[in-house]
Amino acid sequence: MNFKLSLLASLSLATTVFGFDYKPNTKPFEVRIPQETYLNLKNTTKQAKLSQLPLWQKFRKQNGNFSVAWNEFRGNPHRVTGEPIQILGFSRIDKNNAEQAAKAFLSQNSALLKLKINELELENLSEQAGIFYADFYQTFNQTKIFDSRITLRMTSDAKVILFGSDAFPEAEPSNSLALDLSTAVSFAKNSINFNENTDENLTQNKTWLLPLV
Repeated sequence: MNFKLSLLASLSLATTVFGFDYKPNTKPFEVRIPQETYLNLKNTTKQAKLSQLPLWQKFRKQNGNFSVAWNEFRGNPHRVTGEPIQILGFSRIDKNNAEQAAKAFLSQNSALLKLKINELELENLSEQAGIFYADFYQTFNQTKIFDSRITLRMTSDAKVILFGSDAFPEAEPSNSLALDLSTAVSFAKNSINFNENTDENLTQNKTWLLPLV
């Protein structure tokens, strides 16, 4: 079997990944990537309970009836859709101010989204058919935290039509980044019996923090 090495085998995604405990795991010998904690959870009772949170009720009272899918593990609104919401302080959006407008909206709703603006790093900003797509990642000491995506969709007249946050509100890793790229690659290769002659190395020079949940 041929492998495409991107450090998926032993270091989960990205090139150099440093794990830290985010929440206690009831299965101590099992490491689950963060996505599994919300993509596989469809608990109607939990979703209904989160929808009663005062911050969410306040948001709905101010902005109207919205649909929400919660990240049950972190308590964040994973995706919110509804009537377009005007971004305060903006009347038009273009490529020059789209990031600023996105951050303004996130700042205005930071408590609900459980994020800190100074921890965000822009990952993607694009425009298609008049819709601006903005994606951010949470960082810790300038290192991205894996699966902490914060996303928005905005119209050219400065209205948000979709947003969501998978930030880790309690992420404070205590471990130092002591594993360098070459050591990480070597460790991953050994873990999957990587064959230099037949397998493809797709590693990238990136560093991520992976919350172990």
